[in-house]
Formats: sequence, structure tokens, C-alpha cells
Amino acid sequence: MLERDDNTYSEGFIATQSSGEIINTSDTPNPFVSKDSTEEQDQDKIQVLLQDFQAEYTNVTNILREVPQYFKDKDRFDVIKFTIKVKAVYKYSWEVYRKPSEVKKNFADIHSELTRNFMEPTGKDAEIFNTMAAMEESAIKDHITDIQDYYRNFFQNIKIYNTLPFKEFFNISNGSFNQYNSGSKPFEGYCYKKADPQCLRTIFSIACKCIEYFAFSQYNLRWIVVKDDCIYYSDKSNSDTGKNVYFFDESLSLEKDKDTITIKNISRSLILKFKTIFETEIWYKEIKRRSDAMKDILKNNKYKSYTNEKKGNSAHWFSDGEDYFKDLSEKLMQAKETIFITDWWLSPEVWLTRPAPTQEYMALAFQKKSRKETPPYSRLMDILFQCANKGVKVYVLVYAECSLALTLNSSHSQHALEALHPNIQVERHPVNCTDLLWSHHEKLVIIDQIIGYVGGLDLCWGRWDTHDHPIFEEPNNNQNYLFPGIDYSNARIRDFDKVEKYLEESCKRDIFEVRMPWHDVHSRLIGPVVADIARHFVERWNFSRFGTGSGITDIKQNASVSKQHNQLKETNTLDESLSEKEQPKKGGFIFGIIDQVNENEKENQNSNDSENALMPESEIDTGDNTNKGNFPGGMMMKGKTKLRGKKKGKGGEISISGSSGNGPIDFTKKKGYEEQQALRARYFKNIEVVDEDHLYVRKGQGKLRGRRLNDKIKKIKMAKQNNSTQSQVDINPGQPTIQGEEEVIQEEEEPKKSSFYDKFVKDVSEQWKNNQKGSWFSNFLGPSEEKALETNVVNVNFFKKGIKSNVQVLRSASKWSVGIGKKENSILQGYYHLIDNAKHYLYIENQFFVSRAFNDEEMAECDYALSDVVENLIAYHIRKRIERAYHSNEKFRVFVFIPLLPGFAGEPESSGTLQIILKHTYAGICRNHGMSIIEQLSSIMGEKWRDYIGFYSLRGHALVNGEPRTELIYIHSKLMIVDDTTVILGSANINDRSMLGTRDSEYAVMINENPKLESVMNGQPFKAANFAYTFRVNLFAEHLGVDPKNKILADPLSDEFLNLVRNTAKNNTTIYRELWGCYPDDNYTSFKDLKEHKPLSKEELLEKYKAKKNEIVGHAVEFPLKFLENENLGIAFFSVENLVPEKNFT
Repeated sequence: MLERDDNTYSEGFIATQSSGEIINTSDTPNPFVSKDSTEEQDQDKIQVLLQDFQAEYTNVTNILREVPQYFKDKDRFDVIKFTIKVKAVYKYSWEVYRKPSEVKKNFADIHSELTRNFMEPTGKDAEIFNTMAAMEESAIKDHITDIQDYYRNFFQNIKIYNTLPFKEFFNISNGSFNQYNSGSKPFEGYCYKKADPQCLRTIFSIACKCIEYFAFSQYNLRWIVVKDDCIYYSDKSNSDTGKNVYFFDESLSLEKDKDTITIKNISRSLILKFKTIFETEIWYKEIKRRSDAMKDILKNNKYKSYTNEKKGNSAHWFSDGEDYFKDLSEKLMQAKETIFITDWWLSPEVWLTRPAPTQEYMALAFQKKSRKETPPYSRLMDILFQCANKGVKVYVLVYAECSLALTLNSSHSQHALEALHPNIQVERHPVNCTDLLWSHHEKLVIIDQIIGYVGGLDLCWGRWDTHDHPIFEEPNNNQNYLFPGIDYSNARIRDFDKVEKYLEESCKRDIFEVRMPWHDVHSRLIGPVVADIARHFVERWNFSRFGTGSGITDIKQNASVSKQHNQLKETNTLDESLSEKEQPKKGGFIFGIIDQVNENEKENQNSNDSENALMPESEIDTGDNTNKGNFPGGMMMKGKTKLRGKKKGKGGEISISGSSGNGPIDFTKKKGYEEQQALRARYFKNIEVVDEDHLYVRKGQGKLRGRRLNDKIKKIKMAKQNNSTQSQVDINPGQPTIQGEEEVIQEEEEPKKSSFYDKFVKDVSEQWKNNQKGSWFSNFLGPSEEKALETNVVNVNFFKKGIKSNVQVLRSASKWSVGIGKKENSILQGYYHLIDNAKHYLYIENQFFVSRAFNDEEMAECDYALSDVVENLIAYHIRKRIERAYHSNEKFRVFVFIPLLPGFAGEPESSGTLQIILKHTYAGICRNHGMSIIEQLSSIMGEKWRDYIGFYSLRGHALVNGEPRTELIYIHSKLMIVDDTTVILGSANINDRSMLGTRDSEYAVMINENPKLESVMNGQPFKAANFAYTFRVNLFAEHLGVDPKNKILADPLSDEFLNLVRNTAKNNTTIYRELWGCYPDDNYTSFKDLKEHKPLSKEELLEKYKAKKNEIVGHAVEFPLKFLENENLGIAFFSVENLVPEKNFT
């Protein structure tokens, strides 16, 4: 239909951006594979098998069925319908329509390209081209069977398949069989796209429409790609990169004319133009089918998020930076394809693992070297370089701050990272002055679109900390520090400055300045939800680069889009040795890999060879190159196979899979059945109740597990026959590990008698230890993972590996931040929903608590309120939920942990920023002319409000150079845990900046699961969720200084628990007040009180400290509700802060 001058074709189906080349298994070099890029392409190349190919001569009216009224005779023409089915890990099926004239021309174009590349066809191929050259166009109809056989032969011919005319004729692009498509072949082809309104074109358009029309092409011929959740385009089918992505969302609309289709989403519009009505109809039908499926998923989302909840994820929480940074460093080093990072502040030199040998990096700086060249690597920039150097594409998106207000120096971050390697790209946004008030505040890392990290921790200075939160670190001669260089800091005293000079301390430990500890939380997710997180990053990245270059187009569609693709690829053979309960479940997330196929594409495992039935396909030898229906001789490769073939030395054959026979397999007669059962008895005995939701313990992974076990059993038998020591069986259900070109089986010692996980994790992590290329599961088991799983669920290590969870992504996004026309504030809606529907308790940790405790109706009746500028109603919803509990005479608790002071440098008396934030914080909590939470609750229930809600903070202490010192612990978390069942955490503060959607961009996840954990609530048996329960218990254990196994922590609604929290905080507050008289504190109701305070002498303080320090338990203290209550807090008229709208601080 559409033709380019350089032999391109239109109308068909698509793929994404990875190599579409066939591996040449002969010694003849493949001229269509770039020598420079072959090594990089080999990393993700897969085997492709032609399974069926059919050609049918028909008319377009038969294809359309319903012919449009404006169809004319010239629009009714004959076409040849080609139906192609291939297998490339997943099964792909698509149709292509070509005019007879296009078929004849295609043969000529293929012959021309072969000749041009010195590969003149010979033998049978030459006869085919000669026959088609002599054939009249009118005779094609009578030779459809011959043409079908010709093309089928071409699909099996490496040289012909790799020609551009052949690929474009059948709508095969560089990414048609990319893993991200997961069996859903995108719809693709050439058509005309209306030019994007870029800056220069817009200027001409404003100046003169005529100039704009003649100076720029109205439509450009582009390769258009329609996926299940988006459309993007490339300049050509073989382009290495795609361009702007148009996502399908709930507001998407389609308009069709005779020759154009207009697609409008929440961000912008896309106009496509076609040469025939038939093409327009075919494209419209396919775009509508895919976009409607996506809209069906989104329309019932109760939080108005851009996507729906995803089930079957592995979720893991982190408390404080040490654990998160260490885990992240290990996972980054295992990256294979892409790394996405977006932060409010990113410091390239930040150390992810500590202690850091500062002297070593001083030597590097002296030698003017920017990176470390030998392992171990602990700095972020060194790790990213190692990843980029092995071919991983790294994309970093950071907030372009206003340098007049902030000292983040994102320009340094960009230059430092981009100078490391061409594979590292950095974008800063926003770049115009209209968006200076608001910031990009997300903290996300996505590795290979398999692992996603979401939470409150930026990869920057000042965030790394331990559970102990030390306020001082002694100087040492070796200069090996947990808090090295600039990271020894106290943002309450002075802000970071000259961050590029990272080896210079922000605070001086040699003069005994104390640091400000940092408490924060984060999460790691593996599963379908990671595709949603990646989509958000891609939206932001492409928006920041719109009109300036290529964008990111590859997003894993695993479980993230249409209904026909949200089921796991099922193993089709049930293991009869397992009970019905133990059979593989649909919809789960198995070991970090999601395999999805269409329901009508499920592969039946047919084999009469019972031994081969559960063997890796790479081990099955068909014996010859014939196989009915599967065209083994037509095997196509995209580089060296990882999943389906095993090379046997240089130049060796690649075995291919075949199938024969039908009917179920009798597993009891299968070779190795007894050994397999012995393994199950050894590793999977009596653990269903304890580990039912633990992803690494799922029983019966069907075909994959069986093949893996059978493979290992064969190896053990061979070892026995060779009189070698019996190997401990590796039960990793991933793909065979490959080292070089041969498979390696690591022999291990028989495990000692110990816990289940001592044995199990040792087996599957052994591959990691030996740097073998195993499955994603083995590759991402790092040494920092806990090796033992305690049966006591309150132990912090119990769910170290991750908990099977349902995850809903939420965000604050709008036109300025993401480019969407309609704001999204799904984080705020999620908070409202969880608070309103909470049954037992709310646990909140947040950097801010700036919220209005009254609604619009109440505000209309109020004469005056301090916080009327605040819009979010989180405080109001908390207040109403407590009132409901009080009137219903039910127990309900709210625990709120916020920092003692906002994290800005300066003293309250002189800092307008501190005063304005304190003003709105207290207005929501306790001081707002009767309109705050506590004031309104007191008017209803008197002092009983204390039984329902409490506000707390954190503080630490230490003996520094013989002098007792104290400092607040800054709470930076953005967390809410509800009823031991649901958790919401991310980057969003409780204030308008984060919650409204039109201001700061934010990201969060809501995590829940089917509650199965036997627990207690209000003295009664209660089923809790593992993730929420363990997270809450360990946070309270950290803050209160008690063992996580303390039984009082189990019941958050009991009076004993409330008394433990209250008494610990009150006792600690009293001691801090007595020893230091530190502020903020209820004793200081005015600035005058602060000035009149007389501290203890050093001698007296030291004496009392020695007597009292052991009575300080944990870090919890009371949040001072009366601090500066007699002051009129706000911004001075002549202060710098008055130049900025007050809403900027809320």
C-alpha cells in the first residue's frame, strides 16, 4: 500500500526496539549484522521458529465485512492476505495484506538488494526470482500456492529474511519479537504522521500560515507502532530508537475520516494519514481494539490512577538508608538491559555501601580521575559506569532546581554522569522559568523493568543512615567512615554547599560537630507493577525530551495492559505427584519473570518421550531437521540463543525443539520420578502454612520446575556413574546456567541439618556466588540477602526476600510535570480512601503534616482560620474517622510521627521558612482558632482525644569528646500503615505541594495482600497482612527500643501497646528536657523563653547524663504541641520569603 522510495512497505504489525536479525549458524558471515553492534545485540537475541504460513487471494470487502458508505469502486481491490505464525519464546501471529503489484515488486526488491550486497541467488532461489520476474501481475491469482511456498522458503533463508524489503513487506521491524511484547505482536507499518508542533514550526505558524505550510512538510512518512498500551513512531523500520510515545488512557478518543485517524489522549494528539480507505479502516479497527481494552482496565480505578492494581508482586520494605542502598548496589550490578533513575536530588559520588575508604578517593581526586577502575565499587557513579560499560542503557532524570533557592547542583550531576559513558543519558527538568515554584520529587529506580524501587530515599548526600541513627562518628586515622566527606552533615545547622567537593566534610567532626540522623523508608517491588512504574518514568522522560530527540519506547507489557495479556504463561502439564492445592497457580509472579501469552496461544506440551517431557528444550535432540508443522529447517535466530539452545563447542549445532504425540503424561512412570519426589520431600515438606505467600517457596512450578529438576537429576546420575561425589541439587527453576559456551553444574557439599532456608537459599544463591549466568532469580540473590527464615513472624528477617502482594501505583502529575492535560492526584485519593475505611488504626510517618482539619462547609461558618490557604483534607478525614469511632464507642488509634522541626537550616526566630511551615503544621494539629484536629476533638470528647490520636517525633544522644550532646532525628518518611493490612509509601509529603497533583510531581505505591497471618487485634484473633504487620512491628521496635519479638507490639489496639508508646515517648522527653533543655519543647511557648533558658554546666550535665542515659530507651519523644504557641508565626514583611507565594510553603 504505502511505499517509500527506498523499498519500504506499509500496513501491518509491530515490535519494539531490539535486534530482529537471524543468527547465521553457518560459517558464512551475515552481512546484515553490524560488526560493531553484534556483541551488544547478542545480549537479548532469541530463537525464532516459523510455525505456519498461509496465503489467500481475496478482496478488501471480504476483509472489512462492513464496507463504509463512502466506499467507491476504486476502493474495492484485490489483495493477498498473508497469515504468519512464529515462535520466539512467545508465539506471535499476525496478518499482512498486499496488492498483487506489491508482491511482484517485493520479489524484484529482494533480488536487487541481494545482488547489491554480492549475494546473487543461486539454485532454487534463482529459479524463484526468475519465475516471478517473468510472471504477469494478472497471473498471480492463479499461483497463490506457489507464492505461498516461495515466501515460506524465504522465511527459512537467512540471507533473504534479513533483507529490508522482505522484513518490511511482512511488517517485521527491529523489535517485532522483543521480550517486552510478551506474545502480543504490535500492529505496525508505514503511514503519514502529521508533524509535531515543535518550537520553530510554531513560530512560523504564528508568523504566517503560508510560510509554515510551504517551509515544513505537513505530513512525514514514519514507521508507526501500535502496542497494547501506547503508540509510538520511528523514522524507519530498522531504526534503533523510537520517538514520542502516545499512551492509551481513560480519556483517549479516536476520530476517523476517509484517509485520516486522529488520536487524542490526556497529553496531546496524533494524526495519521493513509493512501486508501482500506488502510484507514484496518488501522482504525486495530487501534480502537487495543485502546478500548486498556480503557476497560482503567475506567473502574477508584483512585483515578493512570493504571490499575497489579496482583502477584514480590514486595519488600526497607527501614533507613543502609539496607536500601546496599540492596540497590547489588541489584544494579546485575542489570542486563536498562536502568531508570529519577530523583529530586541525585549525587553521582554517593557511596551506596559503607564504610567508605575516604583516603582512596582522595588519591583518585589527586590523580584527577573521576572513577574507580578496580573493584569493589561502592559509589553510585562507579556502579553505573560498570553497568554502562557492559551495554546497559542508563537513563537518569533529575529535578532542575532553581539555583537561587537550592544548592543541589543538578548540572554537576548531569555532567559528571554523562562524562562517564555514552550509554548514560541524563535529563534535567523543568528548563523554563514558569515552573520554578514546583519540583520533581519522585524517588524511583527501575532495573531492567523487572525490579522497581519506590519510596522516600533519594540517591544523594545525607540519606544513608543506620537503625541506630548515631549523631556523631569519631575521627580515625584510616579515614574509613560510615558518613564520609560531605555526608557527615547536619542540614538543620547548615545546608549542603559546593556538592561537587564531596570529600570535604559538611560538618567538622574534628571539632566535634554532631550530624543530624535521617530516618526514611523505601520499598522494592518485583512483578507486573514494575511495568507501571516504568511507564511513568518513560512518560516523564519523553515529555522532557519532546521535540529534542529520541525517546524511550520499550516498556514491558507483562500484565500491564490488555485483558488478553494479564495471565501468566501457564505450564501445560500438571504434575500428578502434587495435590490439587500444590499445582501451579495462575496469575502468580514466579521468580521475577513474567511470561504472558494469549489464551489462544497456550502451548500444549506433547511428547511421548516421558524423559524429554520435563527436560529443557535445549537438551532435546529431534534427530533430524524435519518436524511436521514447525518448520525446524526454518529456525530463525536473533543472536546467540539463551533460552532454547545450547552450543556444543565452536561451530557446533544448535538443537531445536520438536513435539510429537498427544495425550497426558504418566508422571509416575517418568524416568527420575523417585529422585524428584525425594527432592520435594527434602525441600518442600510441611511448609505450606508458614510460607504460603513467600515467592521463593511456591510449590510445583510445573514444566519449568520439572525440567530443571530432571536436568539436575540426570547430572547427578552421571556423577554417580563416574564415582564422583554426589552433588547437592540446585533447584533453581530458571533456565540452565551458561558459562562461556558450555553449561556448568556447580557441585556442592551436602547441607548440614538446619532451617529450610539455610538449605534452600544456599542452593539457589550458589549460582550468584560463582558469577554464573542463571535466571533472573539466581542473578538477583545477592550476598546481603538473609539466609535464614525464622518461623516467628515478628522477626525482622522473616520476609527479607519479599512478600506476595497486590500493588496499586499512585501519583501526583499534571501538565507541567508529565505533560498530561488533566491533573492526577491519586495519592491524595488513596489517603482519603484508606483513612475513611480504616477499621482499627492508622500509623503515619511523614516529613510534614500540613493539612486542613475542616471542610469547605465548616470553613464558610468559621470567622477566621490560619490554614485556609491549605487545600488538602487529610487532617479532616482523620478527624472525622476519630469522631465516628468516638460516637460508635469503638477503639481506634492514630499514631503520627513527624520531625521535631522542618528540615531547613536556621533558627525559628530568624527563619521565615521555618515559621511559615510551623504555623501551618500547628494549625492542622492543635492551634487554629478552634478548627484544628485536637481543638475540634476536644470540643466533642474533652481529654479523651488522647486515647485516639498522638503525635510523636525522634531524637538521639551521644557522648561527644566527653560532652553529652543531643540532636533531633529527621523523619523524612512518607508512609501510612492501616489496620496491619495495607501500606502506602512513596515520595509524597502530607502537604499541598505533594498531594494536589498540580504542584510537585510525586509517586507512591499502595501495597496489600490477602491477610493470612495469624495475629491479634484488640485482644481478638485477627488475620493480618505479612507486609504491613512486619513493617509496623519493626518500625515501632526501632523507635521504642524494644525487641521486635516483644508480644506487646503484636496488638496495636491494646492498652498495653498504647501505654508503651506513650510512656516511652514521655519518659524520653522528660530526660532530654532535664539534661539539655533542648528545643523544640513545650517549655518554650515564646522566643523569649528560648532566650532565657540557662543550660546546665558541663560538669553537672555530664554527671546527670551518666546517671540518666540508660533510662533513654529508643528514639521516640513527644511532639511539642505547645512550642511557640504564644508567637504569631509567619513571614516578616521585608523578608526574602515574602517574594514567594505562601502556597509555595504548604
